[in-house]
Amino acid sequence: MASQKLESHDICAVIVTYHPDTQFQQRLAAITRQVGKVIIVDNGSSQRAITMLQEICQNSAVELILNEANFGIAKALNIGISHAKQQGYLWAILFDQDSTAHNDLAISLCHIYSVHPSPDQIALIGANYKNILKNMQNKSTCQSESADEWSEVKRVITSGSLLSLPIYDKIGRFRDDFFIDLVDIEYCMRARRMGYQVIKSSKFLMSHSIGFPSQHRLLGRIIWTTNHAPIRRYYYARNYVAIQREYGNYIFAWWAIKSLKKSIRLSTIILLFEQNKLAKISAIAKGWWHGMSNQMGKYEL
Repeated sequence: MASQKLESHDICAVIVTYHPDTQFQQRLAAITRQVGKVIIVDNGSSQRAITMLQEICQNSAVELILNEANFGIAKALNIGISHAKQQGYLWAILFDQDSTAHNDLAISLCHIYSVHPSPDQIALIGANYKNILKNMQNKSTCQSESADEWSEVKRVITSGSLLSLPIYDKIGRFRDDFFIDLVDIEYCMRARRMGYQVIKSSKFLMSHSIGFPSQHRLLGRIIWTTNHAPIRRYYYARNYVAIQREYGNYIFAWWAIKSLKKSIRLSTIILLFEQNKLAKISAIAKGWWHGMSNQMGKYEL
C-alpha cells in the first residue's frame, strides 16, 4: 500500500550546464513541464551560451544561477540544491545538460516513492536509462525483465535521480573535492553506509550517454571505451583511489593495489583503442598518485 504521496509539482529540477549545445532548450522543455521549478546552475560557460540560457530563463518556472568559473559538478549541484531548499522544496531531480528525460520520468519516480514500503529510508531514486550513443544497453543500464517497478541497487548516476533533501541534509553535501567524476558513486556509498536505500526504476525513463563510447573487438570479445578527455581520466583515477581508501574493507593497504590495477586496466584499454594515448595515460598516473597522496579538489592538467 502507498505510504506517502509525492506529486511531480512538489519537485524542483536542478540542471548543471557547461557550454550547453543548441539542443539544450528542447531537453530543458521536456523537464520543465514535469516539475514545479527548474534551477539551472551554469559552470562558467561562454558568453554565447550564457546569452542563450538567459533567453531561455525568461520563463518564470526556470531560475538561472551563473557561476563565474567552473566549480565542478559537485559544487554546482550543492548550489542548486541549496536554492531549492530555500524555496521550500523537499525533493529535487538532478540532471546533466545532455540527458533527455522521457515524458513519464517525474511521475514514474513519484509513483515508486509512493508505493515503496519504507519511503522514509530512500536517499534517492535513480532513473534507468538508454545509452543513446552505444545504441545498445549494457548490464548497468539494462531494463529488468522482472515485474517489479524498482530494485534496490548499490549506486545510480546523478542525472535523472530523485533526491530526498531532508536526507541529503543528514548524509551531507556532494563532495566538492571530487570535482566531477564518481561524485554520484561516493554519495550513494555514503548513503548506504548510513543505512539509507538507493533504488532504481526498472523502466527506462531517460536517454543518456557516458562519454563518447566506441565499440571494439579483441580476441573475440566486445570492448567498449568511453573516449573521455585526459582531465576526466585524471579525476576518475584520483577519485577511485579515494573511494577505495575510504569505503573499501581491505587488509592493510590492499585498497591501493586495487586502485592501481584499475588504473592499469584503463591505461591498457586506452593504449589499444583510444587516441591521445600518452596524455590520457599520463593523466591516469598523476590521478592515481594524487589520490594516494590525498591531493583533492580542482586540478589543471
